Amino acid sequence: MDLPAGSLKRIVAALLDATILAISASLVQGLTGFDLHNALNGYPAYIVMGLYQFLFPLFWEGYTPGKRMMGIQIVAMDGSRVNVKTMFIRAVIFQAILYSFTYGIFTIIGLAMILIRSDRRTLHDLAAGTYVRIPDSNLTFSDIPHQS
Repeated sequence: MDLPAGSLKRIVAALLDATILAISASLVQGLTGFDLHNALNGYPAYIVMGLYQFLFPLFWEGYTPGKRMMGIQIVAMDGSRVNVKTMFIRAVIFQAILYSFTYGIFTIIGLAMILIRSDRRTLHDLAAGTYVRIPDSNLTFSDIPHQS
């Protein structure tokens, strides 16, 4: 297993992705007058973010724009590329649906898991069989001390 991405890189990548989505939504609304928030009954952030988190890694070898900027990548536990099933579980079921309906509780749990777990895996990583790594790093997961 390659070295898992640290908590700061994952958090900054998520903030970059959220910023990209917010700017994009503002541009769409400004250019077209289409109010995405009202059109989707208050759940646009979760729906659009779920699609963003599903499609980008699926077609861009495990990267979202934020993850690419931070030099981190989503992969299956065996190091292979993510597929439709893993990204559907990770992004659609967990990030778009469960995280939205728990009003941020799963998000807080996921953040705590990134900070506490030595492998930096969250609920959606565990469910989908994925982890976020630093690709092409000289270290591997086995080179770092593990918590017992």
